[in-house]
Parts: sequence; C-alpha cells; structure tokens
Amino acid sequence: HKVELSRLLYPVFLHTYLGLISKGAAREAKAILDKHQRKLTDLAGAGARLRAQELQELQAVVIKQHLSTNAFARKALHSTKHSVRMSSYAHELLMHFLHTNPTMLRLASIVNEYVQFEVSEQAVLPTVDEQHAQDDELLAAMGPGMLS
Repeated sequence: HKVELSRLLYPVFLHTYLGLISKGAAREAKAILDKHQRKLTDLAGAGARLRAQELQELQAVVIKQHLSTNAFARKALHSTKHSVRMSSYAHELLMHFLHTNPTMLRLASIVNEYVQFEVSEQAVLPTVDEQHAQDDELLAAMGPGMLS
C-alpha cells in the first residue's frame, strides 16, 4: 500500500507548504521544500519535469501576500481537489489512521479539503513510473556492494 499512499505526498506537501506561508513560517516552509523537493520530483515519474516546474514556482511563494498574487498559489488553493486512486483497503487504513490519531488532525484536514479519492474495490496496481521509483528505492537501500 506504500505506492498508493505515496500518491498523497505531493498534495499534502503542497498544502502544508502553503499553510506554513500563510502563518508566516517561510523559513520552515523553505526547509521542507529543500528537504523533499528531489523525492517529490522523483515520485512524479513521467511528470517529473512538470513537477519540478511546479516546485520551482512554489519557491517564489515566500510571504502571505503571495498566496493571493502568485498564479500558482492561487490555482493550488482554489482549484479542484487532487485526484488520488487508491484501493478500498488502503483508503480504509488511511482513514482509520487519520481519525484515530489526534496528532493527525491537520493532515486529516488537508486530505479532506484538497484530496478527492477514487476508491477501487480491487488492488490499484502501481504505474510504470511508480514501479521504477520503488525499484530505485530498493536499489538505494541495498547499497552498491549488494550488486557486485
């Protein structure tokens, strides 16, 4: 279910970043962007170039006023919800986790406000790009000595 749940990372990250900016926490927002930018781009697979461009645009949003003047920020805050495909089992696990952990209230709020789930009774198979990302993650975890 890791692949299915990883589909939530970008919308949650995006709205967490914008939420930090709205609270005047630009330093913290920049820190999480710097820390996670590469992973978020890699997870986009074939859409990596577009994701990198979006994250570049996001870097320009550094003060609260940018939330209303920056076109990318306005679109992110006021467009339709992010569509995320997920099996019913993974969705049920996620909802249970979010609703039984009081520390997840903010995350649950972001998911509720900005994510539209496409829930399937069958397992949702990873896309080719998601499979490549999993393979790359496994190879990195194994280290260079494991392959020789």
